[in-house]
Amino acid sequence: MCSNALLVISIYRFKRLKHPSNYLVLSLSSADLGIGLVLPVALYFELCRSKIDTALLCFVPFSILILLCSVSILSVTGIALDRYISLASPLRYNNIITDRTIGRYIIGFWVYSFLVSCTPVLWWYFIRPEKHMIACSFNLIGYQVRLFLFFSLFAPCLFFIFSSYAYVYVIARYHARAIFLVELSLRRQTGEVETEAKYGRTLAATTGLFLVTWLPFQVCMLIDIFHNTDILTGKATFYLGVLAVSNTCINPWIYGYRNSEIRYAFSRTLEEFAPKLGYILKSLVPIKKSCAGMPSYASNIRLCHSPKLVVNATETTHTTYLHPPETTYLTETSFLARNSANSVTTTVVSL
Repeated sequence: MCSNALLVISIYRFKRLKHPSNYLVLSLSSADLGIGLVLPVALYFELCRSKIDTALLCFVPFSILILLCSVSILSVTGIALDRYISLASPLRYNNIITDRTIGRYIIGFWVYSFLVSCTPVLWWYFIRPEKHMIACSFNLIGYQVRLFLFFSLFAPCLFFIFSSYAYVYVIARYHARAIFLVELSLRRQTGEVETEAKYGRTLAATTGLFLVTWLPFQVCMLIDIFHNTDILTGKATFYLGVLAVSNTCINPWIYGYRNSEIRYAFSRTLEEFAPKLGYILKSLVPIKKSCAGMPSYASNIRLCHSPKLVVNATETTHTTYLHPPETTYLTETSFLARNSANSVTTTVVSL
């Protein structure tokens, strides 16, 4: 809940992060945050097996959980397709992926997920119209509904995710080899292998964690349906369900904080909100040599407070001083400039 909430707040507060690709991440984090809020109620029903007279009260938390999990899976699929389009049609990407287009897709994700989440309630009232039930549990959702959820949501999303990331890996590998051939004279022979291994690890983590969390529950469900077994009974439903829902804890770190801009916004948000909660944090934003995260300054900046560095007093008037980071190296060059009156020694500082 904390990681998803901070990600939502960071994207909302910083205008630079408000672009179509991050809107999908925002939809994903919102759904995952909702799962964290609804999960305690669903776990209470699943663990305590409370007897409830009204069937609707029992199905409401599980239906909301299905709604939010569906939005989460659809948002992950949308992110995969967004990365696929950025490589398949790079010149048309800005025309295809716009704010209006992504907004329509996100609304479609939520509407479709709402319709899917209503199937357990409709199935109960039309197939089993009893007014009372023995104990409230997720196992009350029939195998017909579970099979419908698998083929209408999980199976197509899994296909699009794997297809998109497989294409991304092939194109990234091709680009890595092309860059390696161009810079062959400047790079070592192991550069290509290291780059391809990095791409492979990133995509394996993205798709592998999705499979590890969601696939066991779906496989056991299919085995129960087609082989008449009882794997998903009792505590097995609880443990496999919690494993599937744990994907919501991983999503912010895979799709959000791996982005340098989102990390910077996340750090700024923590630095601003932590003092209000009684905590004092040091700067969490690392200053790199490239100074990419720093704002632009005027051209009359002078670097000072460096050991054994003297700057002429006449040149420091009406200038802006910037304290250099510890990893910045300064060099100085002295030369003589003569005029009719006297000689002046001037120190030129270069970064």
